[in-house]
Amino acid sequence: MSLVYDAGHRVHVRAPGKLNLSFEVGHAGDDGYHDVASVYQAVSLFEDVWATHGEDFSIAVTGDVDVSGVPLDERNLAVRAARLVTRAVGWSGGIHLDVHKGVPVAGGMGGGSADAAAAL
Repeated sequence: MSLVYDAGHRVHVRAPGKLNLSFEVGHAGDDGYHDVASVYQAVSLFEDVWATHGEDFSIAVTGDVDVSGVPLDERNLAVRAARLVTRAVGWSGGIHLDVHKGVPVAGGMGGGSADAAAAL
């Protein structure tokens, strides 16, 4: 992931998509949760996220891929992540996110998770 601040008070983060090379689920523990072992590989498809101060939380999405299925409300992982981090630090304003997607939507390559990580 790379992070850049610009003169317009925007923060730009580029986050890669990923592939699961291995995923194994173990036995359930006493807490009812299963141990999980996984191996990921970053790929050369990226999500670009720009964040600016806003009065509320909002998002605009463009892409090199079909973005018609990307939610533009609280269901969006990047919006949820931005809202959570602002609460954690006591920020009372909002954040506008501009996302340019290069990772296929619903392709199993972690595009939504990359957006959320970039928003954090």
